[in-house]
Amino acid sequence: MVSETLREITASLDNGQYRIVSTLKEGRLYLAEKAGKRFVLKTAEGARGLELLKREYEIALRLQHPFIASAIGWEESTPIGPAIVIEYIRGRNLSAFLQEKPSIQARRRIFAQLLEAVGAMHRQSIIHNDIKPENILITEADNDVKLIDFGFADTDAHILDRGLGGTRQYASPELLAQLKTDARSDIYSIGRLIRDIFPGRYGRIVRKCCQGNPDKRYRNIDALKAAWVHRRRPIWIALFLLIFALAFGITYLFNMRIKSKQAVPEINDKTDSVQVESPVEKTQKPEAQPASASRRAKPSSSSNSSTVLSRAEAMLRRAWEDSFNRVCEEMDQAGYREFLPIHVDYGTYEIDPVFRQVTFGLSAEELQAITSLNEALNLDYSQRLYAKYGKLPSLYDKSIGLPEDELKYYRNLAASFQKFSPFSKK
Repeated sequence: MVSETLREITASLDNGQYRIVSTLKEGRLYLAEKAGKRFVLKTAEGARGLELLKREYEIALRLQHPFIASAIGWEESTPIGPAIVIEYIRGRNLSAFLQEKPSIQARRRIFAQLLEAVGAMHRQSIIHNDIKPENILITEADNDVKLIDFGFADTDAHILDRGLGGTRQYASPELLAQLKTDARSDIYSIGRLIRDIFPGRYGRIVRKCCQGNPDKRYRNIDALKAAWVHRRRPIWIALFLLIFALAFGITYLFNMRIKSKQAVPEINDKTDSVQVESPVEKTQKPEAQPASASRRAKPSSSSNSSTVLSRAEAMLRRAWEDSFNRVCEEMDQAGYREFLPIHVDYGTYEIDPVFRQVTFGLSAEELQAITSLNEALNLDYSQRLYAKYGKLPSLYDKSIGLPEDELKYYRNLAASFQKFSPFSKK
């Protein structure tokens, strides 16, 4: 249902014709004026186009949300024919907004609003299927999100009956394959947007959103929102564990010091208090071992150090191998190749916690040895990935026939990463 505010706006319009001010997009969107107010008119060509336009209007009419552009009504008679009347939003799209270099707080704010908008759609059983920077407007007045364009949206009431929708750079694998989509398809697109909005940040969330297999992504927007809210929790847990370990170590050393002091017998210099042991008592007491014998009974410190170092090396090697296998599995299951440098970086996300764990409490010499090993394993990991997949993306194992200009775009983008790939392909 249209909100009362929008009904009042619609009722205030006179019976005159809309006046077209300018063309906004591909001859389908027009900026128009009527009764001194500005609107956006969206039209389509042909009987099939008109049918899809009415379908889009029915979907958009259900979405009344502060972060979603509102459909005000349907007009049969306009200078461009039948059209959807959409509220006019003064602002710029997400790409233009990011070019303004907004603060991290501003970016987090608009991303939270985007999650709210998509969540509201999904609660209405509506999948957008074309979430990309061009369809996310940021208002000029308040820098609020307005999600637009539901031409490729799906609902339970509208079965897929159209060509391929979405934009390839942000479209999920199932959308590119023209399979049935659900909320996880939009979540894939949001994962791509996180890379644009927060370059180099939140890799763990991005990886889960952009899994090739939908079952491995967040199951819905609520799960993604929970991960976003607690995105820094692992750091705080690690910090808490570190503080706890330090406190435990200090307490342990303090207690050992107290016990060592208590173990030293007090010397009584009064001659009348000296007690002489009887021969029987002396024979019953076990003979004290020489200090050298007790030292030989304990493992040497060098032996302990060797054991600790070997265990740390084994854990680190296993972690790098697991990371390599996991990245290869994700790339193979997705059916297409991401740019290699991104996957090379994945290893650091997986290995850093393991490295911190195995190096805790090591001596300076041991730490240097483990650090050198970690650098060697990192280099080997990168070389193996590069040898297997190369620096250029294999744009889908099943050919999707990308246009030449899009192939050129991907090749140029891949070439820009060349400096991060210094290995010859085997």
